[in-house]
Amino acid sequence: MPDMPPILPRHPPVDQPPRVPLTRINPHVDPRRYLDAMVETLPPIPERPKGLPDSQTVAIDTWVRVQPGAIVSREILRRPTGTVTLFAFDAGQGLSEHTAPFDALVQGISGEAQITIAGQPHTVRPGELLLMPAGQPHAVLARQPFRMILTMIRS
Repeated sequence: MPDMPPILPRHPPVDQPPRVPLTRINPHVDPRRYLDAMVETLPPIPERPKGLPDSQTVAIDTWVRVQPGAIVSREILRRPTGTVTLFAFDAGQGLSEHTAPFDALVQGISGEAQITIAGQPHTVRPGELLLMPAGQPHAVLARQPFRMILTMIRS
């Protein structure tokens, strides 16, 4: 019988992570045994802040900026009842017509965009709100660099 690496305990002691040789794998042994040990030895992924910090004000410019020829989005809040996402569109950029199963509220932050809902065009400017009803086809086209907050209500 060929020399095989030792079978490692499923939960190794915290002070000594298991060592798994990756150069020799016996084809007659279930590979999940090796994978379990490998996963346990991976270093933890550092937490990246997701969303807005609690009880702090933040500048929108630090969260999403218009990029040349692009659409940028950043989800700042996710809950079972909905999401809040910041969007930045360069002039001429847009989202093709689509539908969403939930109501969505657009709040214009800067610039100007045309949002078409069920074939009806609407212009959104800074400080304006537009409700996009659930199930209605809608599209976005930035007439100039445009930023908005999209609040999706899942109820």
